Amino acid sequence: MSVVKETVNVGMEQTRRRIQMLQLNREVEQKDQEIAAVVGRLGQLAWEHRVVDPAYAEDYARLQDLAAQQEAVSQQIAALEQQLAAETTARNATEAEWKARLEVIIAERATVAEELARRETASRSEAERLRSAERELARTHRERQTVQARLAELDLLTAPDLEQRRSRLLSRLAGLEQAIAGLEAQLPDLHRAVEENTAAQPPLQARLAELDDQLTQTRAQKGAAVGAHEVRLADLRLALKELQAQKKALGDQLRQVSAAMGPAVDRVRPDVPVLRDAYADIDALEAARINLLAQLADRKAECEAADTTTMRRFYVTIIGLVILVGLVLACCVTTFLAGWFLVGIGG
Repeated sequence: MSVVKETVNVGMEQTRRRIQMLQLNREVEQKDQEIAAVVGRLGQLAWEHRVVDPAYAEDYARLQDLAAQQEAVSQQIAALEQQLAAETTARNATEAEWKARLEVIIAERATVAEELARRETASRSEAERLRSAERELARTHRERQTVQARLAELDLLTAPDLEQRRSRLLSRLAGLEQAIAGLEAQLPDLHRAVEENTAAQPPLQARLAELDDQLTQTRAQKGAAVGAHEVRLADLRLALKELQAQKKALGDQLRQVSAAMGPAVDRVRPDVPVLRDAYADIDALEAARINLLAQLADRKAECEAADTTTMRRFYVTIIGLVILVGLVLACCVTTFLAGWFLVGIGG
Protein backbone atom coordinates (compact mmCIF):
# COMPACT_ATOMS: atom_id res chain seq x y z
CA MET A 1 0.00 0.00 0.00
CA SER A 2 2.88 2.36 0.77
CA VAL A 3 4.19 1.87 -2.79
CA VAL A 4 0.75 2.64 -4.27
CA LYS A 5 0.36 5.68 -2.01
CA GLU A 6 3.80 6.98 -3.00
CA THR A 7 3.03 6.38 -6.67
CA VAL A 8 -0.26 8.30 -6.42
CA ASN A 9 1.37 11.19 -4.55
CA VAL A 10 4.17 11.48 -7.13
CA GLY A 11 1.68 11.32 -9.99
CA MET A 12 -0.58 13.98 -8.42
CA GLU A 13 2.39 16.26 -7.81
CA GLN A 14 3.52 15.84 -11.41
CA THR A 15 0.02 16.63 -12.64
CA ARG A 16 -0.06 19.77 -10.48
CA ARG A 17 3.24 20.90 -12.00
CA ARG A 18 1.93 20.42 -15.53
CA ILE A 19 -1.20 22.41 -14.70
CA GLN A 20 1.01 25.18 -13.32
CA MET A 21 3.06 25.10 -16.53
CA LEU A 22 -0.08 25.55 -18.62
CA GLN A 23 -1.17 28.47 -16.44
CA LEU A 24 2.29 30.04 -16.63
CA ASN A 25 2.32 29.66 -20.42
CA ARG A 26 -1.02 31.50 -20.63
CA GLU A 27 0.31 34.27 -18.40
CA VAL A 28 3.46 34.60 -20.53
CA GLU A 29 1.28 34.88 -23.66
CA GLN A 30 -0.82 37.54 -21.94
CA LYS A 31 2.32 39.49 -20.99
CA ASP A 32 3.55 39.23 -24.58
CA GLN A 33 0.25 40.74 -25.75
CA GLU A 34 0.45 43.52 -23.14
CA ILE A 35 4.06 44.30 -24.11
CA ALA A 36 3.12 44.37 -27.81
CA ALA A 37 0.25 46.77 -27.05
CA VAL A 38 2.47 49.13 -25.02
CA VAL A 39 5.25 48.97 -27.62
CA GLY A 40 2.69 49.78 -30.34
CA ARG A 41 1.44 52.70 -28.26
CA LEU A 42 5.08 53.82 -27.87
CA GLY A 43 5.40 54.04 -31.65
CA GLN A 44 2.16 55.99 -31.88
CA LEU A 45 3.35 58.41 -29.19
CA ALA A 46 6.64 58.89 -31.02
CA TRP A 47 4.71 59.78 -34.17
CA GLU A 48 2.15 61.98 -32.44
CA HIS A 49 4.92 64.04 -30.81
CA ARG A 50 7.14 63.89 -33.92
CA VAL A 51 10.05 62.15 -32.20
CA VAL A 52 12.55 61.45 -35.02
CA ASP A 53 15.48 59.05 -35.00
CA PRO A 54 17.59 57.55 -37.83
CA ALA A 55 16.83 54.04 -36.51
CA TYR A 56 13.25 54.26 -37.79
CA ALA A 57 13.66 56.93 -40.47
CA GLU A 58 12.04 54.77 -43.16
CA ASP A 59 8.86 54.17 -41.14
CA TYR A 60 8.81 57.83 -40.13
CA ALA A 61 9.08 58.91 -43.79
CA ARG A 62 6.15 56.63 -44.67
CA LEU A 63 4.13 58.13 -41.84
CA GLN A 64 4.88 61.61 -43.15
CA ASP A 65 3.70 60.56 -46.60
CA LEU A 66 0.47 59.10 -45.16
CA ALA A 67 -0.08 62.23 -43.07
CA ALA A 68 0.39 64.41 -46.15
CA GLN A 69 -2.18 62.30 -48.03
CA GLN A 70 -4.58 62.55 -45.11
CA GLU A 71 -4.16 66.33 -44.96
CA ALA A 72 -4.85 66.61 -48.69
CA VAL A 73 -7.99 64.51 -48.27
CA SER A 74 -9.03 66.66 -45.28
CA GLN A 75 -8.73 69.78 -47.43
CA GLN A 76 -10.86 68.15 -50.13
CA ILE A 77 -13.43 67.21 -47.48
CA ALA A 78 -13.53 70.80 -46.21
CA ALA A 79 -14.01 72.11 -49.77
CA LEU A 80 -16.79 69.58 -50.41
CA GLU A 81 -18.50 70.47 -47.14
CA GLN A 82 -18.51 74.13 -48.21
CA GLN A 83 -19.97 73.16 -51.58
CA LEU A 84 -22.55 71.00 -49.84
CA ALA A 85 -23.55 73.86 -47.53
CA ALA A 86 -23.78 76.29 -50.47
CA GLU A 87 -25.80 73.82 -52.55
CA THR A 88 -28.12 73.17 -49.60
CA THR A 89 -28.67 76.93 -49.21
CA ALA A 90 -29.34 77.24 -52.95
CA ARG A 91 -31.77 74.32 -52.83
CA ASN A 92 -33.68 75.85 -49.92
CA ALA A 93 -33.79 79.24 -51.69
CA THR A 94 -35.09 77.62 -54.89
CA GLU A 95 -37.73 75.70 -52.98
CA ALA A 96 -38.81 78.87 -51.12
CA GLU A 97 -39.02 80.82 -54.41
CA TRP A 98 -41.20 78.23 -56.13
CA LYS A 99 -43.27 77.80 -53.00
CA ALA A 100 -43.99 81.55 -53.01
CA ARG A 101 -45.04 81.34 -56.68
CA LEU A 102 -47.34 78.44 -55.90
CA GLU A 103 -48.86 80.31 -52.96
CA VAL A 104 -49.73 83.27 -55.23
CA ILE A 105 -51.43 80.98 -57.74
CA ILE A 106 -53.20 79.02 -55.00
CA ALA A 107 -54.44 82.25 -53.39
CA GLU A 108 -55.80 83.58 -56.72
CA ARG A 109 -57.39 80.22 -57.47
CA ALA A 110 -59.13 80.27 -54.09
CA THR A 111 -60.47 83.78 -54.81
CA VAL A 112 -61.68 82.80 -58.30
CA ALA A 113 -63.23 79.57 -57.01
CA GLU A 114 -65.00 81.50 -54.24
CA GLU A 115 -66.34 84.09 -56.72
CA LEU A 116 -67.48 81.34 -59.11
CA ALA A 117 -69.28 79.54 -56.31
CA ARG A 118 -70.92 82.84 -55.27
CA ARG A 119 -72.02 83.51 -58.84
CA GLU A 120 -73.39 79.98 -59.28
CA THR A 121 -75.30 80.26 -56.00
CA ALA A 122 -76.62 83.70 -56.90
CA SER A 123 -77.59 82.50 -60.39
CA ARG A 124 -79.56 79.59 -58.97
CA SER A 125 -81.20 81.84 -56.38
CA GLU A 126 -82.14 84.58 -58.87
CA ALA A 127 -83.38 82.00 -61.38
CA GLU A 128 -85.61 80.49 -58.73
CA ARG A 129 -86.92 83.94 -57.80
CA LEU A 130 -87.56 84.66 -61.49
CA ARG A 131 -89.47 81.39 -61.96
CA SER A 132 -91.45 82.08 -58.78
CA ALA A 133 -92.30 85.61 -59.96
CA GLU A 134 -93.34 84.36 -63.40
CA ARG A 135 -95.55 81.68 -61.84
CA GLU A 136 -97.10 84.27 -59.52
CA LEU A 137 -97.63 86.67 -62.45
CA ALA A 138 -99.31 83.96 -64.51
CA ARG A 139 -101.53 83.02 -61.57
CA THR A 140 -102.40 86.67 -60.97
CA HIS A 141 -103.29 87.13 -64.66
CA ARG A 142 -105.58 84.13 -64.51
CA GLU A 143 -107.26 85.46 -61.39
CA ARG A 144 -107.67 88.89 -63.05
CA GLN A 145 -109.35 87.25 -66.02
CA THR A 146 -111.68 85.41 -63.67
CA VAL A 147 -112.63 88.64 -61.88
CA GLN A 148 -113.15 90.43 -65.19
CA ALA A 149 -115.38 87.62 -66.37
CA ARG A 150 -117.43 87.78 -63.19
CA LEU A 151 -117.77 91.58 -63.61
CA ALA A 152 -119.04 91.01 -67.13
CA GLU A 153 -121.59 88.54 -65.80
CA LEU A 154 -122.85 91.14 -63.28
CA ASP A 155 -123.76 93.48 -66.13
CA LEU A 156 -126.29 90.89 -67.25
CA LEU A 157 -127.84 90.37 -63.80
CA THR A 158 -130.31 92.33 -61.63
CA ALA A 159 -130.05 91.79 -57.95
CA PRO A 160 -130.46 93.86 -54.77
CA ASP A 161 -126.81 93.47 -53.81
CA LEU A 162 -125.49 93.84 -57.33
CA GLU A 163 -123.60 97.07 -56.61
CA GLN A 164 -121.96 95.66 -53.48
CA ARG A 165 -120.80 92.61 -55.38
CA ARG A 166 -119.54 94.82 -58.23
CA SER A 167 -117.68 97.02 -55.75
CA ARG A 168 -115.96 94.01 -54.16
CA LEU A 169 -114.91 92.62 -57.54
CA LEU A 170 -113.61 96.01 -58.69
CA SER A 171 -111.63 96.32 -55.49
CA ARG A 172 -110.19 92.84 -56.00
CA LEU A 173 -109.44 93.68 -59.62
CA ALA A 174 -107.59 96.83 -58.59
CA GLY A 175 -105.49 94.79 -56.14
CA LEU A 176 -104.70 92.28 -58.85
CA GLU A 177 -103.71 95.04 -61.28
CA GLN A 178 -101.42 96.48 -58.64
CA ALA A 179 -99.88 93.05 -57.97
CA ILE A 180 -99.37 92.46 -61.71
CA ALA A 181 -97.70 95.82 -62.06
CA GLY A 182 -95.37 95.05 -59.14
CA LEU A 183 -94.48 91.63 -60.52
CA GLU A 184 -93.90 92.97 -64.02
CA ALA A 185 -91.63 95.65 -62.53
CA GLN A 186 -89.54 92.95 -60.79
CA LEU A 187 -89.08 90.77 -63.86
CA PRO A 188 -86.54 92.94 -65.72
CA ASP A 189 -84.29 93.18 -62.65
CA LEU A 190 -84.55 89.44 -62.07
CA HIS A 191 -83.82 88.69 -65.73
CA ARG A 192 -80.84 91.05 -65.63
CA ALA A 193 -79.48 89.49 -62.41
CA VAL A 194 -79.76 85.97 -63.83
CA GLU A 195 -78.10 87.04 -67.08
CA GLU A 196 -75.29 88.85 -65.27
CA ASN A 197 -74.53 85.89 -62.98
CA THR A 198 -74.75 83.43 -65.86
CA ALA A 199 -72.51 85.56 -68.07
CA ALA A 200 -69.93 85.96 -65.29
CA GLN A 201 -69.46 82.20 -64.84
CA PRO A 202 -67.66 81.18 -68.10
CA PRO A 203 -64.77 83.67 -67.66
CA LEU A 204 -64.38 82.54 -64.05
CA GLN A 205 -64.45 78.89 -65.13
CA ALA A 206 -61.88 79.60 -67.85
CA ARG A 207 -59.65 81.46 -65.37
CA LEU A 208 -59.99 78.59 -62.89
CA ALA A 209 -58.89 76.10 -65.56
CA GLU A 210 -55.94 78.36 -66.45
CA LEU A 211 -54.91 78.53 -62.80
CA ASP A 212 -55.16 74.73 -62.49
CA ASP A 213 -52.87 74.41 -65.50
CA GLN A 214 -50.48 76.94 -63.98
CA LEU A 215 -50.46 74.99 -60.73
CA THR A 216 -49.64 71.77 -62.54
CA GLN A 217 -46.89 73.41 -64.59
CA THR A 218 -45.46 75.31 -61.62
CA ARG A 219 -45.37 72.19 -59.47
CA ALA A 220 -43.57 70.35 -62.27
CA GLN A 221 -41.11 73.24 -62.66
CA LYS A 222 -40.55 73.34 -58.92
CA GLY A 223 -39.89 69.58 -58.89
CA ALA A 224 -37.40 69.92 -61.75
CA ALA A 225 -35.60 72.88 -60.18
CA VAL A 226 -35.40 71.36 -56.71
CA GLY A 227 -34.61 67.94 -58.22
CA ALA A 228 -31.57 69.37 -59.99
CA HIS A 229 -30.27 70.58 -56.63
CA GLU A 230 -31.03 67.20 -55.08
CA VAL A 231 -28.99 65.44 -57.79
CA ARG A 232 -26.03 67.73 -57.14
CA LEU A 233 -26.44 67.24 -53.38
CA ALA A 234 -26.50 63.46 -53.81
CA ASP A 235 -23.31 63.61 -55.88
CA LEU A 236 -21.62 65.81 -53.28
CA ARG A 237 -22.72 63.55 -50.41
CA LEU A 238 -21.41 60.48 -52.25
CA ALA A 239 -18.07 62.16 -52.98
CA LEU A 240 -17.87 63.33 -49.36
CA LYS A 241 -18.63 59.85 -48.08
CA GLU A 242 -15.90 58.38 -50.29
CA LEU A 243 -13.37 60.96 -49.10
CA GLN A 244 -14.30 60.36 -45.46
CA ALA A 245 -13.79 56.62 -46.00
CA GLN A 246 -10.43 57.38 -47.63
CA LYS A 247 -9.45 59.58 -44.70
CA LYS A 248 -10.45 56.87 -42.24
CA ALA A 249 -8.40 54.29 -44.16
CA LEU A 250 -5.39 56.61 -44.08
CA GLY A 251 -5.92 57.12 -40.34
CA ASP A 252 -6.00 53.35 -39.84
CA GLN A 253 -2.76 53.03 -41.84
CA LEU A 254 -1.17 55.78 -39.75
CA ARG A 255 -2.07 53.95 -36.55
CA GLN A 256 -0.83 50.61 -37.92
CA VAL A 257 2.47 51.96 -39.27
CA SER A 258 3.16 54.04 -36.16
CA ALA A 259 2.39 51.00 -33.97
CA ALA A 260 4.70 48.87 -36.13
CA MET A 261 7.40 51.52 -35.57
CA GLY A 262 7.17 50.86 -31.81
CA PRO A 263 9.85 48.10 -31.58
CA ALA A 264 12.39 50.34 -33.35
CA VAL A 265 11.59 53.20 -30.98
CA ASP A 266 11.91 50.81 -28.03
CA ARG A 267 15.31 49.65 -29.23
CA VAL A 268 16.84 53.13 -29.50
CA ARG A 269 14.69 54.72 -26.78
CA PRO A 270 15.06 58.45 -27.59
CA ASP A 271 15.35 60.42 -24.36
CA VAL A 272 12.07 62.33 -24.65
CA PRO A 273 9.95 63.02 -21.52
CA VAL A 274 6.68 62.09 -23.24
CA LEU A 275 7.96 58.54 -23.88
CA ARG A 276 9.40 57.79 -20.45
CA ASP A 277 6.17 56.44 -18.94
CA ALA A 278 5.85 54.00 -21.83
CA TYR A 279 9.47 52.90 -21.30
CA ALA A 280 8.73 52.27 -17.62
CA ASP A 281 5.60 50.26 -18.46
CA ILE A 282 7.53 48.12 -20.95
CA ASP A 283 10.33 47.49 -18.43
CA ALA A 284 7.83 46.48 -15.76
CA LEU A 285 6.04 44.11 -18.13
CA GLU A 286 9.34 42.64 -19.34
CA ALA A 287 10.43 42.04 -15.72
CA ALA A 288 7.12 40.32 -14.97
CA ARG A 289 7.51 38.21 -18.12
CA ILE A 290 11.06 37.18 -17.17
CA ASN A 291 9.80 36.18 -13.72
CA LEU A 292 7.07 34.05 -15.29
CA LEU A 293 9.58 32.41 -17.63
CA ALA A 294 11.82 31.61 -14.64
CA GLN A 295 8.90 29.97 -12.84
CA LEU A 296 8.05 28.05 -16.00
CA ALA A 297 11.65 26.83 -16.32
CA ASP A 298 11.59 25.68 -12.67
CA ARG A 299 8.36 23.72 -13.17
CA LYS A 300 9.76 22.19 -16.37
CA ALA A 301 12.98 21.18 -14.60
CA GLU A 302 10.97 19.63 -11.77
CA CYS A 303 8.90 17.67 -14.26
CA GLU A 304 12.00 16.42 -16.05
CA ALA A 305 13.65 15.42 -12.74
CA ALA A 306 10.69 13.33 -11.67
CA ASP A 307 11.25 9.49 -11.39
CA THR A 308 10.19 8.09 -14.74
CA THR A 309 9.59 4.60 -13.30
CA THR A 310 7.31 6.00 -10.62
CA MET A 311 5.35 8.01 -13.19
CA ARG A 312 4.89 4.95 -15.35
CA ARG A 313 3.65 3.08 -12.30
CA PHE A 314 1.23 5.95 -11.59
CA TYR A 315 -0.24 5.85 -15.08
CA VAL A 316 -0.52 2.02 -14.91
CA THR A 317 -2.27 2.37 -11.55
CA ILE A 318 -4.73 4.92 -12.97
CA ILE A 319 -5.42 2.69 -15.96
CA GLY A 320 -5.89 -0.29 -13.65
CA LEU A 321 -8.35 1.67 -11.50
CA VAL A 322 -10.32 2.68 -14.58
CA ILE A 323 -10.46 -0.96 -15.72
CA LEU A 324 -11.48 -2.09 -12.24
CA VAL A 325 -14.27 0.46 -12.08
CA GLY A 326 -15.42 -0.66 -15.50
CA LEU A 327 -15.52 -4.30 -14.43
CA VAL A 328 -17.46 -3.44 -11.27
CA LEU A 329 -19.99 -1.49 -13.30
CA ALA A 330 -20.27 -4.36 -15.78
CA CYS A 331 -20.93 -6.82 -12.95
CA CYS A 332 -23.58 -4.55 -11.49
CA VAL A 333 -25.33 -4.22 -14.83
CA THR A 334 -25.15 -7.99 -15.42
CA THR A 335 -26.58 -8.72 -11.96
CA PHE A 336 -29.40 -6.23 -12.52
CA LEU A 337 -30.31 -7.67 -15.89
CA ALA A 338 -30.19 -11.25 -14.58
CA GLY A 339 -32.48 -10.36 -11.67
CA TRP A 340 -34.87 -8.56 -13.97
CA PHE A 341 -34.93 -11.61 -16.28
CA LEU A 342 -35.58 -14.02 -13.42
CA VAL A 343 -38.37 -11.84 -12.06
CA GLY A 344 -39.90 -11.79 -15.49
CA ILE A 345 -39.81 -15.61 -15.74
CA GLY A 346 -41.21 -16.01 -12.25
CA GLY A 347 -44.07 -13.65 -13.11
